[in-house]
Amino acid sequence: MKILTWIILPLLTLLLAVFAVANREVVSISADPFPFTVEMPLFIVVFIALFIGLLAGGFLTWWRQGRWRKTARENRREVGRLNQQLDGQAGNGDRQMVQVKDGAGAPGL
Repeated sequence: MKILTWIILPLLTLLLAVFAVANREVVSISADPFPFTVEMPLFIVVFIALFIGLLAGGFLTWWRQGRWRKTARENRREVGRLNQQLDGQAGNGDRQMVQVKDGAGAPGL
């Protein structure tokens, strides 16, 4: 997998550099109802749009996975509480190993 990264990353960088060189023309960006106009090269406009899209997608993914993070936190607390109970019951004896699994059969978090 790492070799794939070493192959794809330079190619992607080269493509972005070629795109930037080929699109140096200045374009006007305006917010129509407002008297606000900015002139900048086209490749900067595209890179800014890609960056904003990347941030928005990352934020929305993080936000949508919030319930899973909450469930994982609750499960960790429950496992800690159960381990404390098990320690209290075992007393001075050897502690038994307990593996908690989630609904999909994978070890819990």
